[in-house]
Amino acid sequence: MSAETERWPLASGTWVSKKDSGYRLILTSEGAKVSDLLSDQDIAYLVGAHCQEGSNPQVFPPEFSYSPCSGYKLSLCQPIVNQGWVPPYGATLLDSSKHIGSAIRGLDGTRASLSLANADQLLSSDEAELSLPSPPPGSYEFVSTRAASNVPALFALEPNKGTIYSLLPATKRWIEVRHESGGGLARWSRPQSALECEVATKGNRSVIFTPTDQGLACIDLDVMSLTFSVKYFGKGEALAAPLFWLDQVWLPVSSPQQEINLVAVDTAGAKSVVFKVPHCPSGEVFAPPVCNENVLIWPGEHGQLIVQKKTDGSFGFTHLPWPEGLTPEFKFGCPYISREGSFWQICWNNHVNCYVYLQLGRQNPEQHETYSPRLCTGHVTYRFLKPMRDDPWFDPPAGDDAMNDRYLIPVVESTENRAVFGLEIQTISGLQSILETTERQRVLLVIGDEHNTVRFHTVTMSEPRKCRLFLYDDKLWFYHPTLEQILGWSSTS
Repeated sequence: MSAETERWPLASGTWVSKKDSGYRLILTSEGAKVSDLLSDQDIAYLVGAHCQEGSNPQVFPPEFSYSPCSGYKLSLCQPIVNQGWVPPYGATLLDSSKHIGSAIRGLDGTRASLSLANADQLLSSDEAELSLPSPPPGSYEFVSTRAASNVPALFALEPNKGTIYSLLPATKRWIEVRHESGGGLARWSRPQSALECEVATKGNRSVIFTPTDQGLACIDLDVMSLTFSVKYFGKGEALAAPLFWLDQVWLPVSSPQQEINLVAVDTAGAKSVVFKVPHCPSGEVFAPPVCNENVLIWPGEHGQLIVQKKTDGSFGFTHLPWPEGLTPEFKFGCPYISREGSFWQICWNNHVNCYVYLQLGRQNPEQHETYSPRLCTGHVTYRFLKPMRDDPWFDPPAGDDAMNDRYLIPVVESTENRAVFGLEIQTISGLQSILETTERQRVLLVIGDEHNTVRFHTVTMSEPRKCRLFLYDDKLWFYHPTLEQILGWSSTS
């Protein structure tokens, strides 16, 4: 066998030696063919390969510590950054190999630290430090996770078109990921603002759980072959976003009988159970769900879909209509969670013409009126530019609003360093106009907490809440469908 075709079957896969130019992976450890669209440098990054330093570094399998040609010690071609991201707000990755206890999920927050490496040097007038090309036209959600790779790969999911692209890490190109048998991914025709995903990992593989018109899609991505496989559960249109609760991923779907079912799927995306939900309007439109150890809740236009585990181990399902005269206001963000652990949904009270915070998941809920609604990411609410840590129904003193014409639209909060990424907008038309207008606006990108605020870039765009923030490769990235590039900054996360 010649040096150019000599094969090396190793734990990382099958490699071929190339005369005087290192090695190239041709088959993954699972026997899948590596796509010819991946360059040697792309492969080296994704598998954690070793390189020999030089102006044109050669790639060697990760099992090699020394060059078999020169005897020189090898090093990683690229530092490995094990940083995942679950769209849209950076929820914690699920590990299918471990028991995962119940916790609070569904808020607009991440456990990653939101911080900039050069925060003390950045100005709102500065250009972005880094950039990536935007994917083809569309409106995307971004996933960073292992996908038959030793490091997280970056994917862009377009739910309304049912397309997936992968960013080749070295050559910085977006390449479409194709169905392994030539099919496609079912689209989701509901508003993208209602979409959230879950991602479960096991070793170097991941399953992405996302809603589609054919039910809950469980997508297994393979970045090395640029293919995916998918299973669908529920046999009906997904009516909302899925959420992990009590070791399963749950999702409401429509049924052929014009009823609503709940499908619960294990984190391997292999087994499912379907439950019928009694007395739930078939035309219900749900906002993204929230949960804690005791309850799982989808707030909807007509009421709350509530799931609770009974003492005998079975599940109870309730569709609880909103109290008479109350209409939920989802435009202010996700439900607020109080220090006592209760979820609260802001509603409009049509009887007294004021806002009300309503306790969720209770047959006889508490209600608190307010004339000063706040934008919310879960633990933090905002009044104008000020982050508030007290319960949002406590209105500020009279006169506190004088001369305020700047608002902070919070996007993602960090439970790690208590920082919030948001959009600062100036207007004399009030908060409602910011939330409802489709006109282009001047927007400042902001990361801040109770003590410090960093305004680090300015963009002009319409519908600013269509933006997405994500972490990838130790960088913080900002995307909006109307921008030509994805903008980036070095992160300390």
